[in-house]
Amino acid sequence: MLKMACLTICIATIGSLVPVHAQTHPAAGTDRTIPYASPAAALADLRAKNGVVFSTNADWLIAKDSDGANWSFTPDHHPAHPSVGRRRLVQHNGGFYVETQIMCHAEKPACDKLRDDYVLLDRRMNEAIRAGK
Repeated sequence: MLKMACLTICIATIGSLVPVHAQTHPAAGTDRTIPYASPAAALADLRAKNGVVFSTNADWLIAKDSDGANWSFTPDHHPAHPSVGRRRLVQHNGGFYVETQIMCHAEKPACDKLRDDYVLLDRRMNEAIRAGK
């Protein structure tokens, strides 16, 4: 379900570095974290922002931000709800990679599983890109 949500941005990934930053206790104001107190606050801000395009994929709410980031919000029935993942294409050392940040306000085991799912998807997407698929 996450695969299709980030397919567009992941296909553009050329590099091999894919950091994932899990955030269970959000710290606003840094480039490495989601700068909101909660997934609901992130969603409210995105809904008020011009140029953000919303869609759904496998019950996930997807927001394509005007800054190029893709936001994925867990559906109500997801074990890690409420959570949000933010992916954006970043240029570093002459290459590109997907930077992924996750804010999870669920129980730790569900948050750990969500993080693992993002890491696995990022790895698979990069392998597909390197293979030319």
